[in-house]
Amino acid sequence: MGYTALFITVPTLTGPFSSFPKKTEPASGGTIAFFKLAAIVNALAWIGYGYRITENLFVYLPNIVGLFIFSLEFVAFVCMSFKTSATKANKSDYQKSFGKQIIDEDDALLKKKKHKKSVSFKFEEGQPQWDRNGVPYFLR
Repeated sequence: MGYTALFITVPTLTGPFSSFPKKTEPASGGTIAFFKLAAIVNALAWIGYGYRITENLFVYLPNIVGLFIFSLEFVAFVCMSFKTSATKANKSDYQKSFGKQIIDEDDALLKKKKHKKSVSFKFEEGQPQWDRNGVPYFLR
């Protein structure tokens, strides 16, 4: 049973690094070392409990189930961390391709606003405050 877990755990050391597309950002050296160490500790714990299971099945069975669940969570965590780095890479590609277009549209809107004439109206005595349609000048 322990050796079966070893075959489940060891491919996580190299599999994600070679099977993901080239767009993903490589993980830092410390992260890779941490994942390798955690995978080795996980495999050793599985082997240790595999040897001890013959002593008392009912004492160690909950621990084995817990280790199995932990190893599934560990593999899911590794896959999720690579998925987030891939999402970051895709987001930067999106910004490269569409960001320039968005900036150009914003510049065009700003230029259009600059060319618009701004009218300020000062109220003076004797000057009408409404135009001939009854609309106040400050609302035009």
